[in-house]
Amino acid sequence: MQFEHFALTHTGLVREMNQDSILALPRCGVFMVADGMGGEKAGDEASAQVVKTTQAAVEAFFKSKPTGPSQIENMLRDTLLEANHEVFQISVREPAKRGLGSTASLLCLHRGVYFVAQVGDSRVYRLRDGAAVQLTHDHTLVWLLYEQGNITRDQLETHPERHLLTQCIGSQKPVKVDVFEGDLQVGDTFLICSDGLTGYAREEKVLEILGETEISLEQRAGMMVDAALEAGGGDNVSVILVKITQLDAEDNWEPEATAPPTEFTEDTVDMLIDDEMRPQARPRRRRAGLLWGALVAVLAAGALFFLLPREAVGPNAIAVYLEPAEGVALPAGAVTATIVSTAADTTASQTLQAEDDAAPSFTVPGPGEYQVTLQSAGYAPLTLPLTVPAAEPAVERVSLPIAEWTRYGTYTLDYGDPSQLSRVRLFRADANGRVPFDRAAELTVTPDQLAGQSRLSFDLLPGEIYLVQVDVAGRRPITHEKISVDSGETVVYELNLPPPLRADNPTTGGSQP
Repeated sequence: MQFEHFALTHTGLVREMNQDSILALPRCGVFMVADGMGGEKAGDEASAQVVKTTQAAVEAFFKSKPTGPSQIENMLRDTLLEANHEVFQISVREPAKRGLGSTASLLCLHRGVYFVAQVGDSRVYRLRDGAAVQLTHDHTLVWLLYEQGNITRDQLETHPERHLLTQCIGSQKPVKVDVFEGDLQVGDTFLICSDGLTGYAREEKVLEILGETEISLEQRAGMMVDAALEAGGGDNVSVILVKITQLDAEDNWEPEATAPPTEFTEDTVDMLIDDEMRPQARPRRRRAGLLWGALVAVLAAGALFFLLPREAVGPNAIAVYLEPAEGVALPAGAVTATIVSTAADTTASQTLQAEDDAAPSFTVPGPGEYQVTLQSAGYAPLTLPLTVPAAEPAVERVSLPIAEWTRYGTYTLDYGDPSQLSRVRLFRADANGRVPFDRAAELTVTPDQLAGQSRLSFDLLPGEIYLVQVDVAGRRPITHEKISVDSGETVVYELNLPPPLRADNPTTGGSQP
């Protein structure tokens, strides 16, 4: 098989950083776009980790010849599941980056078959015989409305809630990876792109450019990016084009039947992620007439965990303002409120918004009993009850008293060269500083996570006693006992590693006839 390819990424006209990452491995026939999210919480790091994990897995896999399509499907699915784990671990190691994530759309070409793996709303299109089709299904709530016939394709592309994702790499739970395959024909041209392209340039314009087969892939990619920039360019734009130019006798695999793309149900969705956490100037179009009627029909099947823009809570929404007690300082960074409705058995999450000369606030849909969990980087999660009374006339705002909010202390392990470390584990000890033999580690850091870092930081609860165990290759573990920190305090422990074992010592042994 022979193919041409061209990849292009652009920061856009508004953002200072490109949080998209692209991967092109023509020797393996693998191409990917990953679109990071998380605002200031390292979306670029998330997408870069997805690409890094994918490249390592793909190159290792193709060192031997796969025997059938199912092997490649399984590899792609496992790779994105591993990427999900690795991105989530970033937020575990660095709480300030909680909320980061990435999409991933991947194309693999092998033995006459194409394979697509996807999480999120980055897309893969195929042009064949002048007709273009979208191969992937967006993992968004609005896509479900489109599939159910509640909105048209045009409304799908301009819907004000199109940024709400149902799947994102970086989730605490394993994601549902869409993997499917199809046959290849000479002339097939594939487009892999981030939503910075289709979220600005109209889809019909993008597909019109894709179909201009008389010009090069490079020219077409440039025209697509220009179209997005001319339409506002408020997001990063990434485009990869791949064209099949020749199929050989060995390209004789037949596509196998694959599962349909993930459906949005109570069992498959844990969270709707607001990808407008990306710091961009996406144009906010006037709301379409159909919005919450259709969404309520979708969500009525059961209680889901979802993240919604603040203005979307409902017409009877009541503002809840944080009211700290005297001497209690609220976090300077972003605060997330997770609101559980006791009666309705539903859960929602919002990022608190500060008002002029007023404390940060969130909203609830109306009177009732709630349980609110507040989270912010550097602070322990705080769970409080909230009662919103029914009254005539209806109340428009209530206060949530904050009597205290525990701020973590920080323990930093400075080890310099990570090459000798094989594992670092954090345990919570008892009052005497001992760790029960059956107690699991609070956190385990592996060599891959240590690579390239000279120090490691943990958030610790004030007043608790901890133990850190460092496994050193070829030596007994090093233990730092009875660690305790005060609220807001940073303790740095310099670990003096012994010299590495010599690798050139002769070994003894015998030969056997």
